[in-house]
Amino acid sequence: MMTITGSIRWGEKTDGDLRNDVSPARRGAVERPVDPAAGGPVAFGNAAEYIPPYLAILILLALLDFQPVWIHAVGGAMLLGRVLHAWGLSQTKQPSFGRMSGMILTQLALIGGAGALIGCAFGAF
Repeated sequence: MMTITGSIRWGEKTDGDLRNDVSPARRGAVERPVDPAAGGPVAFGNAAEYIPPYLAILILLALLDFQPVWIHAVGGAMLLGRVLHAWGLSQTKQPSFGRMSGMILTQLALIGGAGALIGCAFGAF
């Protein structure tokens, strides 16, 4: 059994001992990411999860000769949804209107684009 001498503060790491490695969320503290250059909170981005499927959907809609208005509608809804979501994440009160409406718009654009492609595969368009 390992004996530790001296005092260890809560959350402080010791050599080889990770029992005190407790995340801020588990301690009950809520920490927001801070931009060291600006000194204020920053909204983290998770667009990497959504941009590749949207680009694939937009490219396939264009290759399948969908009307440009529909391609622009799907792309515009996605863009507006991601902007609203990013703005909503920067708000102090969570969950914010921008965050929720941005995710709803993002998901609706994804479902609409995917639905159009599925419909095209079955000859509906």
